[in-house]
Amino acid sequence: MVSFSGPALAILITGTVVVERIFALPGLGQYFINANLNRDEPLIIGIVAFVSIIILVFNLLVDIAYGFIDPRIRY
Repeated sequence: MVSFSGPALAILITGTVVVERIFALPGLGQYFINANLNRDEPLIIGIVAFVSIIILVFNLLVDIAYGFIDPRIRY
């Protein structure tokens, strides 16, 4: 269950772009789409880096939590 939560959170974060576009909600996904349409490369790189860092942090937290839950795991 814990091992599945890291990729599930990543899918949840990356899926917000589609939801924001469909329901016209303001957010990071909307900024990303507008940056692509306007060819604003620094903003695109910044948003991709931000989302990538958040995904890495979630996966790190899942790995740490897995180490606490199962004492047989040692890093």
